[in-house]
Amino acid sequence: FSMDLIAAYDEFIADIDAFAFTDELNAISNNQQFRIGLQPRWDYENGNTQLKFQYINNERVFDNSFPSTFEGENVQLDLFNELELGTFAKAIYGLNVQKLKDNSAEVSNDFTIADPYLSVVFDSEEGMNLHVGLRLNTHSDYENELLTTVNPSFLINLDGGSSLKPFLSISNAYNTPSLFQLYTPFFGNAELSPEKTNNYELGTAFYSKKKLTVNLAFFRRDEQNAIDFISTFDDAGNFIGGSYFNIDGTRQVQGFETDLSWNTTEKLTFNANYSKLATNNDALFARIPKEKYGFSLSYLLDQTSTASLAYNYTGERLASPFGTDTLASYGLLDLSLRKSFLNQKLSAFGAINNLLDEEFVGVVGFSTMGRNYAFGISYDF
Repeated sequence: FSMDLIAAYDEFIADIDAFAFTDELNAISNNQQFRIGLQPRWDYENGNTQLKFQYINNERVFDNSFPSTFEGENVQLDLFNELELGTFAKAIYGLNVQKLKDNSAEVSNDFTIADPYLSVVFDSEEGMNLHVGLRLNTHSDYENELLTTVNPSFLINLDGGSSLKPFLSISNAYNTPSLFQLYTPFFGNAELSPEKTNNYELGTAFYSKKKLTVNLAFFRRDEQNAIDFISTFDDAGNFIGGSYFNIDGTRQVQGFETDLSWNTTEKLTFNANYSKLATNNDALFARIPKEKYGFSLSYLLDQTSTASLAYNYTGERLASPFGTDTLASYGLLDLSLRKSFLNQKLSAFGAINNLLDEEFVGVVGFSTMGRNYAFGISYDF
């Protein structure tokens, strides 16, 4: 038997804009979140039983010309059992329960989600692997939905110690609206329907004896009732409101993505990724780039210190679903350093994000972060 205790407190304070193209002096947001959790575990012959419990309390305060405060609670419980079903099979089954509550002054709403689930993995000595999963989403305010996942793969050993692993994945998803999307004053829409998604993925992984891993996957996603936010403007172009809504019809996106990881030496690791996508209606995927890529270098300075350099490129994309204007592509360079002390129990890290102070637009009318700095410490008890 073992028991883990988790506790965390986060606070983020930031200057904010008033509206699109409108600055406001002394406009501030203050986001606070407190989390505490317990994770007991019982081990027995051929398996184990685990309970993951977490309580989350958060508050978001916007201090500007239109002040508002949002408060919420989230209780999460996941009870599951892992069981060996012989030499080549394993099952995981359990129950996940979430209780979400909006405690804001303007509204007070809640709902409960309870999902029983079962996952079975078959793994043969010949390299064949099959994962089958079932999950029943039961919602206090919406209809139940059965979710399935089927994921077969096959490991093929090649000459020279390398291997190839082709795989296929078919799954569906069911996303119910959040309390904020449903009930927040001015923007909420209590008539929202859940999003439904079918996902398909076909690809392969290559593992080289020379510590090189390459993944390539083609994917397609069909979305029904996708939830989006629509803004409204007056004749002068001033923002006057908006609301969440369900997009009519099916929204489709397909493409491919690839990534590689290469331990070039014992101290130097190189990672890279690239993705390309196409859609059935670009206007429904505004601000989502069709092309993204990035790379990173991580160097082990000594046994306790690591330095990393990362570059990420975001391609051109539509500025909004209501026109043909586009947002220019941009690339961000980040530098970070991490060092461990006290037999690696204490870690300190620092980062310079957007090292070259690149100017770019994420959402028209709102500012983005230039060069910025982060520092932190963590201790492992």
